[in-house]
Amino acid sequence: MSELGSYQESNELPVLQKIAQGNFFWALTGGGTLSARLDIRMVYLAYQIPIELITPEIFISFLEKFAPVAEHWFLLLKAMNITNEEKSPTMTL
Repeated sequence: MSELGSYQESNELPVLQKIAQGNFFWALTGGGTLSARLDIRMVYLAYQIPIELITPEIFISFLEKFAPVAEHWFLLLKAMNITNEEKSPTMTL
């Protein structure tokens, strides 16, 4: 999971529209799911991988896929005037 950034209340509708577009058949998320916590106006990107299938090779492959997708959405949200303290996305495993 990656916390991509928070958004201003005035940008809520455009942000949620982008999330909906990105999640449509996971076309713009590389199989991940974008979500928003409306109470704190925070956007996340998450993937589900069964832990029993994780090997070092699969984990590295996952990170190589995850990082550019998270960066894309981080930059897109930043361009939409997201407040994110000018930091890179954080990932939680």
